Amino acid sequence: MTIVVNLIIIGLIIVLSVVVFCRLIISSSSLTKISDKFEVINVTKSTYDERVNLAGEIIKQEYYENIIDQAELEKNRDKYYLEYATYVVCSQIIAIFPLLGILGTVLGLVMGGIDADMLLEGLSTALYTTLAGLVASILLKLFDAAVVGKKINLIDAKFEKADAIINRQIIRSEIRSASNNMR
Repeated sequence: MTIVVNLIIIGLIIVLSVVVFCRLIISSSSLTKISDKFEVINVTKSTYDERVNLAGEIIKQEYYENIIDQAELEKNRDKYYLEYATYVVCSQIIAIFPLLGILGTVLGLVMGGIDADMLLEGLSTALYTTLAGLVASILLKLFDAAVVGKKINLIDAKFEKADAIINRQIIRSEIRSASNNMR
């Protein structure tokens, strides 16, 4: 009976590991697409500023600024939040794997009964569930940190940069509006 319970727990760990790994790969791909959209959102726009020099001639100065399409940025941010929520769920499931392994060990000890031989047999079988839970958790956490976690940090930095550009755009727009109202 102990072996059957532990095999069920090991099977559950394996199935959940495969599901979480596949979901992390899908999230990684989606996060790459979200990150790539920042290249589309940033548009360089040329603007001309007319000034009059001392001789009374009009001088045109061309300068470039980053324009952020705020609606597109918010759509991208919504997609990011959905992927981030999925990522958090996967991270929580990864944390459960060692607990499932320990559950198998405890069940093996409890089902081992009072007989010393049965207890030792149950313990040796039960430790495999702990090993399976720890291995699954460690491997998935390494993949999570090396691939998905880095992409999340990169996208967070890109959102901060885009927000700063939008804030500058708003301030420039308000300054232009105020200076036009003063004329």
